[in-house]
Amino acid sequence: MFKSVMKWFLIVVTGLVLVATLAANLLFDERGLREQIRQQVEMHSGLHLQMDEPLSLSLFPAVALEGREIILSRTKGQHPPLTTIEQISIEVALMPLLQQRIEVDALEAVVDGVLWSGTAQWQQQKKGHWIRFNLQGEQLDLDRYMPKGEQPQAIDPLAGSAVGVLQLPLPLLRVLDLEGQLSIGRLQIAKAVASDVQLQVTAKGGEVVIGPLTANLYGGTYRGTVKSDLRFKQPITELEESFQKIDLERLLLDLEGVQQLRGTLSASGKGRVTGATQSSILNSLNGEAVVEVNHGAIIGINLQRLVRQAVALIRRQPISYDQAPNETSFEDLKATVRAVGGQLQIPDLKIKSGWIELSGAGWMEFQSQEIDYQLTAKVAENLSETERAGIEQLEGRSFPVRIQGTFTDPRVKVDLDGVLKETLQKKLQQKLDEKVKQLLGDPKTDSGQRIKKEFGNLLQRLF
Repeated sequence: MFKSVMKWFLIVVTGLVLVATLAANLLFDERGLREQIRQQVEMHSGLHLQMDEPLSLSLFPAVALEGREIILSRTKGQHPPLTTIEQISIEVALMPLLQQRIEVDALEAVVDGVLWSGTAQWQQQKKGHWIRFNLQGEQLDLDRYMPKGEQPQAIDPLAGSAVGVLQLPLPLLRVLDLEGQLSIGRLQIAKAVASDVQLQVTAKGGEVVIGPLTANLYGGTYRGTVKSDLRFKQPITELEESFQKIDLERLLLDLEGVQQLRGTLSASGKGRVTGATQSSILNSLNGEAVVEVNHGAIIGINLQRLVRQAVALIRRQPISYDQAPNETSFEDLKATVRAVGGQLQIPDLKIKSGWIELSGAGWMEFQSQEIDYQLTAKVAENLSETERAGIEQLEGRSFPVRIQGTFTDPRVKVDLDGVLKETLQKKLQQKLDEKVKQLLGDPKTDSGQRIKKEFGNLLQRLF
């Protein structure tokens, strides 16, 4: 989420540079003024600025500027452009100008059809820029500002948050003395939608703090903070995030376009990364998060049906098909998630699903989303007649379950051979004890033990 927020913030900083240049050149000719603004914007942001429409300047009752059809692009002639400011109106306080400081008392702009307003202050200092701002916008679709082919990836929230801080030019960030607030009514990023977004930004001496950022997100709330130390050649970033009571199914559907999990998500975690590119951040991410999903389901897998069908196959009985949804519903899913070297490791996954409890460990690769979980499934005791039907031999027993493949296309293997053979051996052993007792009396006698041993050896060879 922070990644594209910071790219948008770069546009805001560019606007403040534009205002500063205007104020310093109020007495120059209008055409020359537009050219100087263009040069300043390109120098400070690397963006191409096109201003074909003349600017309107006034000095009374306040120093004011109005402009129309101001176009920002990554390269000259880019189509469509990065952004278009259809209309902008700025009022600048007069007295601070005499002290070489810009104070924007009122700013209103229509940017890509969305109304923005706020205030700002700017002053050039020996070592950089002093900036204060407070901006409010009705909505912001950050997906449209991403370069073609570089849409935000739906990676884990910790790494995704850290990437954004480091997308601004590092030399610019290192010389900023900045404090600001940003309020957005509706924010879209990576196709996910948040509302009532509140963001604070501070930067000084090469240290940048993004947050706290708070937002309403899919029926729940989000809160995050990122701290980056840019004084080193490779920036070091520490981050902390929490999600509370998020509708996980809706979130994943918008992010990934798939329905794999349903439930109410709550999670919190901390992490640390080194580097300034997405690949270096993913590979260096180290952190830990505690995740809990309540009253949910794993969609696309009906584990209880798979168990019943596996038992039927081993018994060479007809496989039954019920009308239950193809999903494994659960009361609780709990896990500790650790990020280590480009991999998400889960050492203690626990799932309570009806008459089956799952526990075990596994991992997922960031880039490929490949997964591998080795779990143990335990069938509850004292099952009802309906639950026990077809799986009588499994009641109170445990067996392995392996989940491999990818997050969006998992493959499940249920291994019942061991537990069913063990159960059958015990039943045959009981039958053997009964027969020995009938033939020879007490099976503990020498003759009884010999017969029992011979039959026992025969059972071992059979199994």
